[in-house]
Order: sequence, then structure tokens, then C-alpha cells
Amino acid sequence: MLMRFKPTGISATDYGTGIVLNVGVPHIYAKDIDALVASFKTGNEYEIKPYKQKRSLSANALAWVYCDKLAEKLHSTKEEIYRIAVANVGVFTEIKVADAEAAKRFRQIWQHNGVGWLTKTINETTIQAYYGSSTYNTQEMARLIDFLQDECKRQGIEIRTKEEVESMLREWGESNGK
Repeated sequence: MLMRFKPTGISATDYGTGIVLNVGVPHIYAKDIDALVASFKTGNEYEIKPYKQKRSLSANALAWVYCDKLAEKLHSTKEEIYRIAVANVGVFTEIKVADAEAAKRFRQIWQHNGVGWLTKTINETTIQAYYGSSTYNTQEMARLIDFLQDECKRQGIEIRTKEEVESMLREWGESNGK
């Protein structure tokens, strides 16, 4: 069961061996509270992590429209434009590997994830591994769209206004309870 909630209070136990977490449970989960409480008694493991709002499909579609327009203007492909954008403003993790052969194998596997899953070699054993935008949250996707919009402006390509883009992101957030 996946449940999203906001903590209303948290405290450490007397000896620092545990925590007490108080949460406000949205009404839509009210019928599940008894089952949730019962599951805690069975010794199950739980993962608690901050919620990150995912980007909307309309924002993703907009990014690809910009990539396509830039590709046409620059005589390139939309995939290449997208890769350039991800390499410039995308999210990456620095990976250290044992040797050059491990680096080569990692790059092959990583890039197999999709068009925007890029790698940049820092040195023989250090790689920057860029995530594709399918993993981006709203803030990260907004940064990608801003980059593409700036490139479109430089090329004289008509773009949506900032208000239109913000409206798209807001509309998505409202439809997902944000």
C-alpha cells in the first residue's frame, strides 16, 4: 500500500533507538488505517522518503516540441537536441568504477536506458551518469524546458509564454492533488 501524508510531529525515543511519527492521514485513506496499523504489528519493513512531484506529460510533450523545432532549424535530430539539453542542465550522478573496462561496461549499460541517459567521462575511473527526463520531478523538468526555450529564442523560434508553461505545470499539479 502506498500512502502519501504530511508529518504532524516527530520525536526520538528516550534512548535514541527509534522514532515516534505522527501523521495526518488524508480522508481517502481512512478505510485503510486499520489495515495499515495491523501491518505494522507483523514486522514488515517500510521506506519513508520525501515525496517529489513528478513532471507532467504535457510538460514532457512541450520539451519534445521544442527539441523538434530546434532540430529543424539547426538541421539536426530532435534526439540530438534533447541530449544536448540534458548534458547542459540535466541531473547526474558521479560514479567511480574500478578500471577502464568497468567504465566502458557501465557506459554501455547506462546509455541503454534511453535517449537522455548520457555519460560523460571525467577520467579513466570517474563517470558523470545523466538521468533521462523520464525520472525528473517538476523542478528539474522546468529547468530543462527553460533551457530549450532559451535556445528557441536564440534561434528566433516562437515559444509558449512563461505563464502558459506555469499554467501547464500548475494544472498537472492540481490534477494530482498538489
